[in-house]
Amino acid sequence: MSRLPQAIQTNYAELLEQLQTNQLEAYASVPGSFAKRRRREREYWYFRHTDGKEDYIGPDDEDLSQRIDGYKQARSEFRARRRLVAMLVRGGVPAPQDSVGAVLDALSGAGLFRLRGVLVGTTAYQTYSGLLGVRLTGSAMRTEDVDLAQFPSISIHVGDRLNTPFLDVLQEVDPTFRPVPGLHGPAATTFAAAAGLRVELLAPNEGAEQDAPLDLPAFGAQGQPLRYLDFLIHDEMPAVLLYGAGVLVNVPQPARFAIHKLIVARNRTGPGQAKIEKDLAQARELLLVLSEMRPFDLAEAFAEAHDRGPHWRRDIEDGLSLIDSSDRQAMMTAIARAGEAGGLLPDAVRDLLAV
Repeated sequence: MSRLPQAIQTNYAELLEQLQTNQLEAYASVPGSFAKRRRREREYWYFRHTDGKEDYIGPDDEDLSQRIDGYKQARSEFRARRRLVAMLVRGGVPAPQDSVGAVLDALSGAGLFRLRGVLVGTTAYQTYSGLLGVRLTGSAMRTEDVDLAQFPSISIHVGDRLNTPFLDVLQEVDPTFRPVPGLHGPAATTFAAAAGLRVELLAPNEGAEQDAPLDLPAFGAQGQPLRYLDFLIHDEMPAVLLYGAGVLVNVPQPARFAIHKLIVARNRTGPGQAKIEKDLAQARELLLVLSEMRPFDLAEAFAEAHDRGPHWRRDIEDGLSLIDSSDRQAMMTAIARAGEAGGLLPDAVRDLLAV
C-alpha cells in the first residue's frame, strides 16, 4: 500500500471541508431562513424561502448545525479551490475525465447530491484515493459511464426536487444527450451523448422482483431497479471529485463498495469478462487497503452482509474465492481480528471469512 504524502491528505481534507461549508453559501443572499422539521423519528434541516418553498438540506447532526450557524459568513473561494484541486491532481489524487466531471458538476449544482443522490461505479471508486490517503491503481481506470443512485423512499421523503429537470441539466452540458428507450415503457433510466458518455439512474429493488423503472420524484426521473444496491448506498458519505474548483458528491462507504463488488462480480452474466475483472480488481485493492487501515469497518460490513441470508453469504464466498489466496488470507486475518475485538464475528461470519 502506497500512502499519499501527508500534505496531500491534509489538502484533500481541507478541500472537502470548504466544499461542505460552501454548499450553503448560495443561501447567504436569499430571503428566507433555515428551519428544522421532524419526520418520523428524526429531525431534518430545510431552507424555507419567503414564498413558502422549502429546500431539503440534510439530516440534523452537529456538523451540519455548525455549518448552518456560520453560513452567512461563508464566502466563495473559487480560485483558491481551483489551485487546490490542481495541486491534488499533481500530487497523484485521481481526477475524472473532463466530460464526466462537467456532467457531475452540473448535476451537483442542480441539487442532485443535496437530495441524497449517490455516485456509484468507477468514478466513485476514484474518490477513495483521496478519502483514504492512498494511491489506488484501480482508480486510474477510465469510464464513460456515470451511475447515480437514490432510494425511492428518500426521493419521496425529502419533499424537494432538482432545480432544473434532469435531462435539461445534461443537455446544458452537452446538447446531444438523449434518453435511451427502455424495455418497459417510455420512461428512460439511461441518457447517452453522441460522444459516448452515458448517465444511468439506479434505484434499489427491495421488494418483489421487477424490471420496470422506479419513480425518483426528487430527480423528476426514474431509476432502474437493482438488487444489492440498498446495501451499497446505505449511509453514504461526502467526497470530492477533482474537477474545476472541486465537486461535492456522495459516494458509498468504501467497505460496502468492496463487498458489493464481490457480489456483482459473482452475479455478472454474459460476455462481460472485462467488467468482472474490473470488479474484482477494485474489490481486491479496497479490501487490502481497508484490512490494514480500517479493519473494523470491513468486519462490520461483512457482519451485516452475512445477516442478510444464505444467498448473500454464497455470493460473497464465491466472490472471495476469485481473489488470490495469499491476499485473501492476509486481509481476512486482519478483518477477523478486528471483528472479534468488536464482537462482530459470530461463528457463521468467521466461517465466511475463512473461505
